[in-house]
Amino acid sequence: MVAIAEVVGLVQGRDVHAEAELSLGDHAIMLVWSQAAPWRLDFDGLDGVRIGERQGTLYLAGHDILECRGDEALRPFLRTLQDHLCRVPELLRGVRHFGALEASPRIQAAHDRWFAPLLTARRALEGVSDPQRQLALCDADTMALGMHQSCAFLAAQAEPAGGARQRALAAELEEAAREALAAIASMALAADALRRGDDETRFADWRRWISALERVARAVEAGWVAVEQRLR
Repeated sequence: MVAIAEVVGLVQGRDVHAEAELSLGDHAIMLVWSQAAPWRLDFDGLDGVRIGERQGTLYLAGHDILECRGDEALRPFLRTLQDHLCRVPELLRGVRHFGALEASPRIQAAHDRWFAPLLTARRALEGVSDPQRQLALCDADTMALGMHQSCAFLAAQAEPAGGARQRALAAELEEAAREALAAIASMALAADALRRGDDETRFADWRRWISALERVARAVEAGWVAVEQRLR
């Protein structure tokens, strides 16, 4: 996607005031000037964007700002930019203990139940690029409740007679979930910051929230290692 805009601002102490062709790559915005070498603005260097009818503001890392004024193509260009920057990555990338297991059906079922709160969030977020909708679909309280329910369910499955043995196992599973629950609490704080933030820091706040969500995935995996050893 391409847009033509008059770009005005200050970048690393350098005044900018020229027309540029803006295009989107996989990981950056390219600005092609008529009388200067092209610029590449990596997505990770964008903290936020404010979108108007025929103008927009790019907030760069380091507090630099670029004001863009163009025609009717600029607004959809900036909307597409926001969609690019706020795509949820694969949350289970690098999670080694997820997927097909060489295990009994009982352990496989326990595995699926343990990861269920994370998988529910992962499925809900698929294809959604609006940060506020993402926050609504991936609620920390709901995820934490799901982890507690998984602990109780697995304890009941393993010790169906109930009593002290079931309570003891439930306590052990809650201990295995402690790191994941702490990560979910940190994710909730990042979600609050993103929810309350403004356009200037939207992307930076979103990246912090995604990082917190990825930490949840790693903590759920770490907890499963302990759970699997206990249930075998």
